[in-house]
Amino acid sequence: MAKVTAFLISLITTLAHITPVTPFYIPPFLNHTNGTNTTYHRPQPPIPFPTTALGGPSAPCTGPGQPLEFPAPVSLNAGVEIEPKGPTFYRGSQNWRDETCGKSSFVGVTRATSALTSDCIALADDAAEERHIWYAKGFADNTTLLQIRNHGTCSFGIRPPYADVMYKIISGWYVGGMDVAQIVRTAVRDYDVNGQMGATGMMHCTISDASNADVQWAIFGPGEQADAGWWMAPPVPSSAGKKAPTSRTVLSAVAVSWLPCFWYIVS
Repeated sequence: MAKVTAFLISLITTLAHITPVTPFYIPPFLNHTNGTNTTYHRPQPPIPFPTTALGGPSAPCTGPGQPLEFPAPVSLNAGVEIEPKGPTFYRGSQNWRDETCGKSSFVGVTRATSALTSDCIALADDAAEERHIWYAKGFADNTTLLQIRNHGTCSFGIRPPYADVMYKIISGWYVGGMDVAQIVRTAVRDYDVNGQMGATGMMHCTISDASNADVQWAIFGPGEQADAGWWMAPPVPSSAGKKAPTSRTVLSAVAVSWLPCFWYIVS
């Protein structure tokens, strides 16, 4: 018993002088799905598929009761010039080309709704000062009157007089600034009634041998433009028929010049 006790005391003393050994540890495998260094991320739920058409909210607001203003839609035809509907007119570039029409017929249409004579006098003065030639095109019928000049209550417009030959007029219809001035001044002189006047007429206008046309004109007051498109005037008194008498004159002169030769041959 004494020997056993001495052995145990000797063993305990020996173990007390032994340095403790670090316990053996096996680290996890790096980047392995079963490793403890991998962080688990919960997958995001799928985005729900819309059951209605995508777009802005039905009643978007920037604040309580404040509707959101959307920008104006962009036209697909931006930058594309669209041909205007109905007749249009423009001023020529040559201010000296201001008298292209011949004599005109006149019909007085003065009534309670007619223009003030003083305004028509001012319109004539403006046209004479500005001069130029005014071209009109785009007529679909011969009853639509196109206003090309205005001063106060007085307006001056033109239209084609004949529907059956409109398709043949390629150059359009035109009138010079001095033509307008002379027509209005004549109408003021002949058809003024108590400070008001209205009139219509027809004239033949020519800018070249290939470009000539009869033009129906009207001087009208406020609210009369639609009615003025139906005002009638007699045909051009002489301008449209000038070429025929001239041709007959030339032929007559040629015939007379050949008479001496004819008599010489006969005799």
